[in-house]
Amino acid sequence: MKTQSINIDAVIEASYDYRYLLSRGYNYTYALEAVTKRYMLSEIERLLLFRCVHSATYTHETLNKIRCKCCEGLDSALIIDFYNVILTIVAMMRNEPLFLCDDCLVRDLRGSKLRPSERGLLEKVFDIITSILDNCCKGVKRIIIVADKNVSHSLDDVQRFVNTITSKHRDLETSAILSQKSDATIISLSHEIKGIVATTDAVIIMNSQWILPLTTIALNYLGMKPLIDFPSLFGFTCPSCTYQP
Repeated sequence: MKTQSINIDAVIEASYDYRYLLSRGYNYTYALEAVTKRYMLSEIERLLLFRCVHSATYTHETLNKIRCKCCEGLDSALIIDFYNVILTIVAMMRNEPLFLCDDCLVRDLRGSKLRPSERGLLEKVFDIITSILDNCCKGVKRIIIVADKNVSHSLDDVQRFVNTITSKHRDLETSAILSQKSDATIISLSHEIKGIVATTDAVIIMNSQWILPLTTIALNYLGMKPLIDFPSLFGFTCPSCTYQP
């Protein structure tokens, strides 16, 4: 995706109206349709608003759930929403547009599938995540990786990630779950073991107690900047979840 395909000025203007409507209780479908017509947004610009702009209530609740380290008063268990996280870091590797959304989580605009040409990037992505976890989750005792069973090569992808973690942390209990409904599995696990969840999925976030902003930490780790910083636009700052190698 080319940056030129996104009208940044139009998106910024539309984001104020969209956030206002959501915060006033308007249905997101109506609100999104209204600002799309008013600002003549493209499909990709519409998707950007949908993924990155939320009601003030949602944003406030999410910010209260964010923890920059896995073990800040929490049970030492981390649940990783596998493809949700790695695909955004793959987007970083490919210099695709990235956005700091108004809930302080970094998201991309790509689809939900790993392209065959991107499989060679996985080892680098796994190394980045493992390095971050070394710093942010030193006290964690258990990692559960949850992936969508319906994705091609999901078993192989997840096993490679498990192998990367266990090769460096043999005493760390690391397991993987392939699920037909990964979001429901993650939500259930987050309540069952009271762990912290690494995801940017809004449904999972709303139904989890604690969130590790792994994609945001990865962007900082790589020294990259988002194309749009929505929290700054809306007048607030994010938790300082940074880690430099």
